[in-house]
Amino acid sequence: MADNTLTLKIDKDTVFPLLEGLRGPKGEKGEDGQRGERGEKGEQGLRGPKGEAGSAEQSARFLREHGIWLENDNVDTVIKKVIELSNCYNNFVPKDLSFVQPAAGATYIDFTGEPHFKLSINGGEKRKFVSNNMRVPIDSTMKGTITVDYYGIVDDLVSTQQITLKEANGDIAYDMGALSSIQELTGHEDNFTKLAGKVAMYKKGVKFTPTALSQKDTDGQMPIMALGMLLEEYNPTSAMEYYEIDLSKLPSNNIALPNEVPVNIVRNYRNVIIKVRKANVIGNSETIKLRGEDYQSIKINGSDLVETHRGSNYTYSFTTDTITAD
Repeated sequence: MADNTLTLKIDKDTVFPLLEGLRGPKGEKGEDGQRGERGEKGEQGLRGPKGEAGSAEQSARFLREHGIWLENDNVDTVIKKVIELSNCYNNFVPKDLSFVQPAAGATYIDFTGEPHFKLSINGGEKRKFVSNNMRVPIDSTMKGTITVDYYGIVDDLVSTQQITLKEANGDIAYDMGALSSIQELTGHEDNFTKLAGKVAMYKKGVKFTPTALSQKDTDGQMPIMALGMLLEEYNPTSAMEYYEIDLSKLPSNNIALPNEVPVNIVRNYRNVIIKVRKANVIGNSETIKLRGEDYQSIKINGSDLVETHRGSNYTYSFTTDTITAD
């Protein structure tokens, strides 16, 4: 039987030219297909191990060779020791806190200080100096004498100052809290020939404002005893911060205040404020003698609010409108 098998011998020199001849011309590039949907975000991998503290072994060895003890070779330890030895931090002197005394009725206070240092008013929020200057608005919480604390970069207390604020009419407004009641001044005929006016009771203080008050007995200790008992009838319901005794509205012929006054004429009040004209002082005296008391301060007319101490004496002068220690 005949063998009909056809055997073709193909090698690379034969097949590649043959296929090349069968391939048609190259077509144009098709349009890009749409991007597939983005897969879900994989889970975050585990945190790697904490690196070891940096080392300054050679610098540490150098310091030790010169007799300088180091706790370890950490970079922080070496740098801190170099700073201590150089004392370079004492070459920097930060700016002290200063301010421009606000005029009566001012709406802001201008401060000067060190950038990145902070100040706090009456224990409130700390405000950071962005530059050397800071303007702080005066809000309803800032009355009378305010306390300003000055803090460094790490909130260490650097200094404390006090600023006295005045209303537009020149009076100092004190923060007495919410008004509780207003009472009429009447009675007390045993000690006063005339007595009228109002007493405003606040959460933290009292405003005693008579329109008529004249002592019946002006000899010895009687006037101060009578006035003291009258004042102590009116006390706030909570804190005893301020007691304002405003005798400035009295007629000139009303003899109201002795020329010698103990600061604790109203006991336990931290601040006693007296407004009085010379004509209403017994003896029409040019001065008022004051006996100090611990933890109590006093202000008369336009003087500063002066902190006093038991056993110390002070004098208010109508001429200079100041209180000075004797």
